[in-house]
Amino acid sequence: MSIKESDVVIGGKYKTEGNQERIVVGCSADCKKVVYASRGGNVKNAFDNREASSLSSFAEACSEKIGQLTDDELQEAIKTCNAQNAVSGEDCCLQKT
Repeated sequence: MSIKESDVVIGGKYKTEGNQERIVVGCSADCKKVVYASRGGNVKNAFDNREASSLSSFAEACSEKIGQLTDDELQEAIKTCNAQNAVSGEDCCLQKT
């Protein structure tokens, strides 16, 4: 089962059907892609694998929201996965909760 596109927010932590975890760090400058960090398939790894996909593909791949990062945790995740170019402020089409 997938989540709704409206449930995808900056700093949200999500789980896929295959138990992979993803955190949303922002969106692309044109708001066509969700920029997220994953652990590369191992829950013991850091969120250091930066990826991007369309909002619909991201929502379809995720089965549930499992948490929300604090602002400090989000900033650390952005640095760890080298996503400083991702848009995460008011210019991003995703909501920040």
